[in-house]
Amino acid sequence: MRYTADHKKQTHDRIVAEAAQLFRAEGYRGMGVDAVMAAVGLTAGGFYSHFKNKDALLAEVLTYLATSKGVQLLPAGGAKSSKPSADPLGDWLAAYLSTHHRDSPHCGCALPTLAGEVPRQPMAVRKAFTAALRSNLDALASLISDGSLAHRTDTAIAVLASAAGAMLMARAVDDPAFSDHILRVVASATPGRVAKPSRRKKE
Repeated sequence: MRYTADHKKQTHDRIVAEAAQLFRAEGYRGMGVDAVMAAVGLTAGGFYSHFKNKDALLAEVLTYLATSKGVQLLPAGGAKSSKPSADPLGDWLAAYLSTHHRDSPHCGCALPTLAGEVPRQPMAVRKAFTAALRSNLDALASLISDGSLAHRTDTAIAVLASAAGAMLMARAVDDPAFSDHILRVVASATPGRVAKPSRRKKE
């Protein structure tokens, strides 16, 4: 049976969306092509009519996360309020460093789950990851009202690096109470607040 171009695109998009969840839940290395295709009800043989290889799929997954949900700036459970927040960065940290996000890697930030595998991937994957990260940082910087664009970007880098690192640690330990403690400590410390460059006094 011949399928229309629109049908093929819809199938392609379904594979990418499903892989985005599976790669974050199980890791890139831990999830094979067969399992991804089975999750969308297709056979593994059809994979190569959509993607050159698994690395090409990962690159598209990273692009998808950047363009559709930003590497999950608002992870599962971090719904926006209808009222303007007095501290949007603090609200973002609370959502990111929540136990719900920790326990839902399949629909959360890709950084704690995939960043460690990217350096060993082909350049196309690294480029897609870089674009996704920049998109994520731009959105995070927009939550910061104080300072120049460069300062807000620096703060966003520090905040995201600290929060993603904390999430990685919280998921890795085998002690639930310790995991909760890691999230609380980093959330309460509002990490990554970068000091503004000091101005020299005029002589």
